[in-house]
Amino acid sequence: MSRVKCPGQDPRFLKAQDIAEAKCPRCGRAVEFWPDEFVRKCPGCGWRLANPKSSMKCLAWCRHAAQCLAAIRGEGSATIGPLREELIERMREAFGDDRERIDHTLAVLALAEDIGRQVGADPLVLVPAAVLHDVRSAADVLADIGLPQAVQQEILDVIAHRGDREKNDTPNGAALFDAILTVNAKVCGARAHRGQQSHSALQE
Repeated sequence: MSRVKCPGQDPRFLKAQDIAEAKCPRCGRAVEFWPDEFVRKCPGCGWRLANPKSSMKCLAWCRHAAQCLAAIRGEGSATIGPLREELIERMREAFGDDRERIDHTLAVLALAEDIGRQVGADPLVLVPAAVLHDVRSAADVLADIGLPQAVQQEILDVIAHRGDREKNDTPNGAALFDAILTVNAKVCGARAHRGQQSHSALQE
């Protein structure tokens, strides 16, 4: 399915105020964004920045909203890529220097997407739920991006019941639950192994 071309994203109709600018947190260089760019690399240092003005609020009123949502959902994460990248950047901003939480989230996301493809999950729900499942401001992020209210609520429901598969026994809920469970089990296993090695070293 081809992506619907929004007239508001056509360069012929752009005005100066439609172009957003953000300061790169790494090198301080100004980075410009077109309205249809969710994330862009800083031309100076390569750091990935989220567009401060990106929004999908037009889905609430545009007559092409259903077609846009269908195109965004697409087949797997390739079509949802721009939204996926922005969500990851929002998650990184929320966690700051907490590398452990960022790595945990990315591992959960990768596994959830893999499981989701097998069980027929909806990437427009599963991907945001996986990326934001540990972000306290998840509701604010979703509202700021402008996903439809029904989609936002579905994502938040999946997040709320991520630890209880029976309360959200849907493909989206099952994929996130299984991904978190598997990633946590691997982390616990790795920590236990390191603990055993340390104990053996002390005995020697």
